[in-house]
Amino acid sequence: MKINKLVKEAIAIANIFGFKHVFRRIKDYIKINLRNINDYLRFLFFRPKEKYYIKKIQGSQMKLNLRDFGIHKELFLYDIREPVATKHLISVLRKDDIVLEAGANIGYYALIEAQHCQLVYAVEPIKENVDILKKNIKLNNYNNIIVHEAAFGEKTEIAEMYKSTKSNWHSFYDNGSSNETVKIAVEKVDDFIATKKPPTFFRMDVEGYELSILKGMKKALTYLPWLFIEVHSDIMKTEETKQFFDLLASNKYIPELIVKYDRPKCSRILPNSYIDYIYKGDKGNYEMFFVKK
Repeated sequence: MKINKLVKEAIAIANIFGFKHVFRRIKDYIKINLRNINDYLRFLFFRPKEKYYIKKIQGSQMKLNLRDFGIHKELFLYDIREPVATKHLISVLRKDDIVLEAGANIGYYALIEAQHCQLVYAVEPIKENVDILKKNIKLNNYNNIIVHEAAFGEKTEIAEMYKSTKSNWHSFYDNGSSNETVKIAVEKVDDFIATKKPPTFFRMDVEGYELSILKGMKKALTYLPWLFIEVHSDIMKTEETKQFFDLLASNKYIPELIVKYDRPKCSRILPNSYIDYIYKGDKGNYEMFFVKK
């Protein structure tokens, strides 16, 4: 199933961008997957026997689940996640910033932001992640992180989310790694912040649900100066990706940084003009910072 999808995507990309672009993508795909195999084996054979392990990550103590082969594995092996984006985030945050996190997961970014900002709203829909997030906050005695168990979307509703075997792959889209579904409370960003101190920085990593969330934060988009979004054009349909970028452009956001394969020794910083490739149908995960003109 996954191979069929990759072949179809390769053909579509070749029709738009040519075979040279496809060959480079194939080369990158092989490199990343060899790295994934290496990481899997290192984690499998060198992790401690206990299920949970506390490690200092980017200035904060974090409780990691050593049975999880997603973000927990990566943090155990490298002490960092998305290194280029992490360093850039720290460089642009200000002491008086109020950060809103959509998809806070176990708190990697929220813990970093708490060290540099006034306040963090950490919003995460999956209970198991919320439990570890709260424990990580308590481990560091941070009193400037407010946790809220919910998902953001275009409207208030109860929706079905696919739970992945990897704690950072849960999604409203079936990505093939799901072993069950769970009912999730969905809220609009605009409703959530209506009675709170307005955020000055917004970050989200929501596994393809980016457009729906933007549609539910139209008021916030009129004033938020910074956005840090993991764009999943490999999950969104091309038309959804176009709508996503069009909505940002209509609110006067321009790309400030685009990073692909943002992992240790794999990160690639792309020119801001690369947004045109993604808009036209290039597939992948991109760490993207946007600033309001």
